[in-house]
Amino acid sequence: MKKVLFVIPIILLFVLLSAKPYFGTQVANSDVGIKFTEGTWADILAKSKKEHKPIFLDASTSWCGWCKRLKATTFVDKDVANFFNKNYINYEIDAEHGEGLTLAKKYRINNFPTLVFIDANEKSLMFSEGYLAAPDLLKLGKQVIDKNK
Repeated sequence: MKKVLFVIPIILLFVLLSAKPYFGTQVANSDVGIKFTEGTWADILAKSKKEHKPIFLDASTSWCGWCKRLKATTFVDKDVANFFNKNYINYEIDAEHGEGLTLAKKYRINNFPTLVFIDANEKSLMFSEGYLAAPDLLKLGKQVIDKNK
């Protein structure tokens, strides 16, 4: 019995430590990855109109493991970051707090992560629910740009 009580915590510790690479936190270096614009939704819309770029909206929550993985892997991919920083106004929200609640309701966001591509007139161009690897997000981002030229 003592062996079982000793082995169980070791197994739990191993499981927790091995899960970290898959559900890590966002990279601390802010110079790496997609650059998300800060401000209000009105600021983002004005910037979108001024720069003639669509909006890339990342809707996530603080508790979402797949959201954290997306930020730690896909959003820091060099090709993804270069493409999105050049072609989109990037904006992230916590869909459970503040203005994020309003945007989540407006764009019918119920699952996380949800990625929404929006034009300057607030029309949803395309959306994706769930985790996307870097090549898949890059492909989706290019499809939106090509479709809306």
